[in-house]
Amino acid sequence: MNVLSPHAHADIKKVDASKAKAAPGVLLVLTGADVRHDQLGGFTAAMMPEDLGAPKGHRIHQQLLQSDKARFVGDRIAFVVAETLAQARDAAELVEVDYEPLPAVALLEDAAKEDAPKVWDDNPNGNVAFQLMIGDQAATDAAFAKAKHQVKLRVENNRLAPVSMEPRVAIGDYNIAEDSYTLYTSSQNPHGARTEISHIFHIAVVDCDMLLFRRRQRIRQF
Repeated sequence: MNVLSPHAHADIKKVDASKAKAAPGVLLVLTGADVRHDQLGGFTAAMMPEDLGAPKGHRIHQQLLQSDKARFVGDRIAFVVAETLAQARDAAELVEVDYEPLPAVALLEDAAKEDAPKVWDDNPNGNVAFQLMIGDQAATDAAFAKAKHQVKLRVENNRLAPVSMEPRVAIGDYNIAEDSYTLYTSSQNPHGARTEISHIFHIAVVDCDMLLFRRRQRIRQF
């Protein structure tokens, strides 16, 4: 059970999980401090402009659990494992988080402005990850200049994510004898998931075994 941030942007002053750890049925409570202590890796972009020979962009590493700042509503702050789902939910409500809310914006146009509050403080370009141009700008400008008519259109493309029909659940298994990991999950991107796991645990990709369950078929990815 995750403890999620109710704030779009906030400094995390303190996380107190002592009451949650003492709750009935609780087996484990993890916070951002545990992630930092164990030096776990984070989620990052699979490809950036510099990977294609373009100017370098601002690569981020999204931690599994945040210890210093929440950067969106629903950002992960703590994780509770208990004997039952009900016990995990009850314990999650006992995790005390001291937030200091920060300014936030909701629209992309506002986020791209120079005076917008930064999501990542170390980004020299504000909230712009990178700018990428492909083609011949001079030739394009010349073609528009010669055009008999010009039409402008604003299109807003909603954010989306491909999801499977199966429940959003997964079971991870660590084999201590072979020092290997197996993840049972439903996914449309097994190779990407395997790569992410290898980055998080700092292990070789070949030591991650993905077992996918999709449409009643079992597919094994090595």
